[in-house]
Amino acid sequence: MPTKSTPKQATSKASPMTKVNMAKVFILWLPFAVLVTGLSLFTYVAVQSDMRQTANNLPTQYAEDAVTALNNGAPISEVAPTYGINMAKSLDVVVIVTNKSGKVLAASGQLNGTPPVPPTSALNSASASGEDAITWQPDNSVREATVIKPFTTKSQSGYVIAATSLRLVEQNESNLTKMAFVTLFGTLVASFLLVMLPGTRDLIQ
Repeated sequence: MPTKSTPKQATSKASPMTKVNMAKVFILWLPFAVLVTGLSLFTYVAVQSDMRQTANNLPTQYAEDAVTALNNGAPISEVAPTYGINMAKSLDVVVIVTNKSGKVLAASGQLNGTPPVPPTSALNSASASGEDAITWQPDNSVREATVIKPFTTKSQSGYVIAATSLRLVEQNESNLTKMAFVTLFGTLVASFLLVMLPGTRDLIQ
């Protein structure tokens, strides 16, 4: 009696053609990925740099106005009145006037009870170039956009230091980083899926 032959179950194997197609898709997508990544990084760096440079605008204005006032004979106490601004908490611009050796003559702000002074190297750099713009960290939790300008009057010479907190700028930079990452990731995924479409591949090839 003849025996019935049991049909062999079909085994699913990945088609070599599928692998080749995916390889082609990746090769076609790679230039787009490089271009998108490069443009994203360029835009991110440009925007971040602009945000940081813009933070110097108010300190520059305050420092220039203070030097002009001193050159016109205004007393130091008027240029940097004792407001007692707490630099650890306030976003106000603080003006500090020092003599040539860096000793504080007047200050509108303080940190931990006393007006801080930037490093001597920053004062020397301002003296040599006429102005120095730095990111100053007088305390672990305090970062300031700072502009230093030297001044010379008939009776006194020294430095005007104008500084403002970078807290909001750094918060905005953090938000920008998150947005840039999400946008880049989404764009890369979308472009890869687009390249996978047969019609798109035909146009590119």
